[in-house]
Amino acid sequence: MKKESAQSKGLHLLIEHYRSIFRIPENLYYYSEKDFITAERNFIKIALQDGKL
Repeated sequence: MKKESAQSKGLHLLIEHYRSIFRIPENLYYYSEKDFITAERNFIKIALQDGKL
C-alpha cells in the first residue's frame, strides 16, 4: 500500500473543510443533485485557488 504524503493529506483535509462549508441547508435544497455536484466542485476549485474564504 502506498503511503500518503503530508502534502496530499493536507490537500484532502482542505477539500473536506471547504466541502463542509458549502454543504449548508441553503445550498442542499437549492440545487438539483447534478447541479449541486457541479457547484460544489466549482466552489472548492475557487476556494483552493484564491484561499480567501
